Amino acid sequence: MVKFTYLFYDLETSGLNKSFDQILQFAAKRTDQNLTEQESHFLEVKLLKDMIPSPEAVLTHGIGIADHDSHLEEVTAALMIHRMFNQPNTISLGYNTLGFDDEFLRFTFYRNLLAPYTHQFAQGCKRMDIFPMLIFYYLYAPKNIIWPQLEGRVSLKLEAIAEENNWAVGQAHHAMNDVDATIALAKRMIEDKPVWDYLQGFFDKNIDAERITQLPEAFQDSTGHHLGIMIHPKFGNKHTFQAPVLSLGRHNHYKNQIVFLRLDHNFDDCDFEILDSKGLIIRKKLGEPGFTLPLNERYARHISEERLAICQHNLTRLRAESDELAMLSHEAREYTHPEVDSVDLDAGLYEQGFRTKDEDLLCNRFHLTSPKQKASLIDHFPSSHMKNQAIRLIWRNYPDLLPSEHQEKIQLYFDLICNSEPIYDYRGNTKKTVKEAQESIQSLLLEANETQKKLLLDLKNYLDNLRNARPF
Repeated sequence: MVKFTYLFYDLETSGLNKSFDQILQFAAKRTDQNLTEQESHFLEVKLLKDMIPSPEAVLTHGIGIADHDSHLEEVTAALMIHRMFNQPNTISLGYNTLGFDDEFLRFTFYRNLLAPYTHQFAQGCKRMDIFPMLIFYYLYAPKNIIWPQLEGRVSLKLEAIAEENNWAVGQAHHAMNDVDATIALAKRMIEDKPVWDYLQGFFDKNIDAERITQLPEAFQDSTGHHLGIMIHPKFGNKHTFQAPVLSLGRHNHYKNQIVFLRLDHNFDDCDFEILDSKGLIIRKKLGEPGFTLPLNERYARHISEERLAICQHNLTRLRAESDELAMLSHEAREYTHPEVDSVDLDAGLYEQGFRTKDEDLLCNRFHLTSPKQKASLIDHFPSSHMKNQAIRLIWRNYPDLLPSEHQEKIQLYFDLICNSEPIYDYRGNTKKTVKEAQESIQSLLLEANETQKKLLLDLKNYLDNLRNARPF
């Protein structure tokens, strides 16, 4: 049997946009399969010149602008993190890491010319997430954990669970404290080893796909529409984090995605756009939440009779309108996200696809050279996209070493940021502007305590100075 290690990790970031925000704190602890600690890492990252921190994020984690000067350059931190995650037979995991942190890391790796996906599959590496696993324990194996209540409902916030179970390890939203709390939680969960081992299977794409195909078929004509319960954080506490669903088939373009129809809401017809706008079309990536289970008495006991009755009504209707269901399945499997014009360089991860072996070799060579030598490799990159990535990387981390012939591009980009011009990501969301951040600060100052005021005023001063700053 292959010996693997768990790498528990947590990030604190400048904001929530995975393309345009950055890691400020990274913490990780590697354990063996019994969750015995083997090594510990804590990194603090310098704020990039073109980063506009979210004032709300600053108040959440308490990392002030003045704290950054002595921290690591982003490229140095990214290299260190990438090596940890790609150590052979590493399972990386944390609390809601697949809901946020993992994609944030992918963009960080991509921005720094590192392979963004290898930690998911190469050399025996895999990913997990404690948060959706915990939901399963809460619903079906709750005995080993004391569950905190807030206004009559369970609270699954990490800090609330840690406090209720006397695992409090310091300030919440400090990366290392959150890692320690997550490991303490995992130790309690793994006491029920059969459940732990079963849930690990959901993070394996092949096992996850097999479990979906083993769900009972909803219709006797064997159309392949499997009926089950999906457990997913996105369904929320109100619906006990689960919903009855009907599979519509594997997506025709996003090959790792299976599409489901949520059945516990009334709908007038099978119009795809209407159902999608109401959140009733669920796009599930294999090996990621949600978890699918049979729709039987054992697993459905937390779903109200009213919701089950709506589910049964929808199934009866769909059986009678097979042509509408066939059309819905087709449209759901054909749907692709709208293309966005003028996607910024930092947001181009999904547009670029996988790198070639030659590109990987060149990126590895780039990272092995000294900062001064990196500039000489810019023109060796085969595409203008990668050349521009290298230019931004050198400017962000070693601005004095960027050759003068490349400085005009950076000046134009920096002017957009200082003047609050819109910069778009792959979904059409914009990079936070100086003006937006300043407006948020003014609003937050009205109810801030003294500590928070200090953080906000320091950020305000930083943003005021940014308008007059120069990129070199």
